[in-house]
Amino acid sequence: MNYGLPQISTQPDSSSQNAPKSDNRKKKTSRVITCVLLVLYALYHIAAQYYASLDSRLLVPSWSGIVALVAYESGRYETASRHWRRHYALAYDPASLDSYTRTATDRISNEPGKIELYYLLADLNFSRGKYADAAEAYQRALALKKDDYEARVGLATSLVMEGEYKKSQELFAHLFRQNYEGKNTAIFLNILVALDRLEHLKINDSAELYLTLAYLNRYLRIIDARRQKHVISYADKALARDGKLDEAYLCKGVMYLKEAQYGEALAQFERAVEINPRNADAYNRMGYVQGVLGNPEQELASYKRAVEIENAEPLFAYKLGELLYKKYGDMRQASVYFKKAHDLNPADYQSMGRYGYTLMLSGEYDQAFDVCAEMINRYPDRPYPYKLKADCLMQMQKYQEAIEFYKKSHDAAVRSGEESELDSQAFTEMGEAYTKLKRTDEAITAYKQALRHKPHDVNALFNLQYLYRREGKYEEAYAAIKEILRLQPNHAGAQRLVSYMERNVAAGKSR
Repeated sequence: MNYGLPQISTQPDSSSQNAPKSDNRKKKTSRVITCVLLVLYALYHIAAQYYASLDSRLLVPSWSGIVALVAYESGRYETASRHWRRHYALAYDPASLDSYTRTATDRISNEPGKIELYYLLADLNFSRGKYADAAEAYQRALALKKDDYEARVGLATSLVMEGEYKKSQELFAHLFRQNYEGKNTAIFLNILVALDRLEHLKINDSAELYLTLAYLNRYLRIIDARRQKHVISYADKALARDGKLDEAYLCKGVMYLKEAQYGEALAQFERAVEINPRNADAYNRMGYVQGVLGNPEQELASYKRAVEIENAEPLFAYKLGELLYKKYGDMRQASVYFKKAHDLNPADYQSMGRYGYTLMLSGEYDQAFDVCAEMINRYPDRPYPYKLKADCLMQMQKYQEAIEFYKKSHDAAVRSGEESELDSQAFTEMGEAYTKLKRTDEAITAYKQALRHKPHDVNALFNLQYLYRREGKYEEAYAAIKEILRLQPNHAGAQRLVSYMERNVAAGKSR
């Protein structure tokens, strides 16, 4: 009987019955999604670590880039090169290659001094399979610029394709002594083509072939550290066919050196010089390893032997100069070898700067001025030559002239966009020169400018507080002292001045 009350169903509520199942499904789905995300996150980090050693040019976010990377990882290097060319818009229409080549040749006739046009012509010839013509174009580029890194790489690669293995090895060996400067992507991609072709030359199972493969992989190791194992493997294959290949031992030694396996590296270099006592590169690298292992006499002897053997190699002279300057403090001997490096390669900015600097430290100011004049003539927008001359003038106590050259150093830094710690040093030295001339306000301004470039320069702060104290500006001096102690809490000079500063600041406020 219904008395007008709401009816209570005795049947189970389907919605309440399904609710736990629905919640369970949601929880399961959430857990699955979380697990998938964690797995993806872990895979991302594993991949990031695995590819951390690769040059950014190999990791490009495009379909062509991904296909290229997959091909590269599977050892299909020519395919990888082709797809990376597509990504970088360096691919040529095969039907138009002859036309492009004629256009590039015409442009060179109109602009014979433009080295990039020779790169283009060489790359077009390489793409046409005209490797001898590509080599000729790179040689013309080298006629314009003797030690051009890109042209040397391109020439070495073209010679590989021509089967001129020995000549290509000599070029690569020279390249490996230089700082890596490879910026031309097309030339790098041609290295992959050469590697692919040589790996498939099964009929030519020779020591020279395997040594060339070791060199190609050694070059690629610059942008992919994982190539080390390939270098060692091919060097071992070369040695299995000819155990007297000192360059194969050198290749292995360099790879061990890159991985800080110094004992293994030294053993390989020693084997190389045992086979060929005139392998200067092996002696040079032995010198470095001996230095790391704490054998200074062998280190110095190895570097000297490298210079004796290859008297025309500026790098070996420079390395010996660096050793004498940094480790032995022998500025006069160091300047001899820096001069040698400079004479062998007059356009090298680094050896020229080191030569001038060691002359200054040796007190050979007139010769140092000659180097400064040469550097300023060659590199008028570089700040260092002006600063070097100013430093010489400071040591000669010619403070006003030094200030003028410190200003020129700063102006050059602004022009070239090379404002750096060097600029801070110039202002610090300028502050010292103004102090010597008793021009306190200008000295304070110079130190402030130095601190704008290098706010953590404790020496500049200490000199600044001294000038403030001399002017009776104790609050400013105390602020500088507190900043010094914030940066360097154990600074003895600043600690000794704290109570003195507090008394003077308090006395100033009480007046």
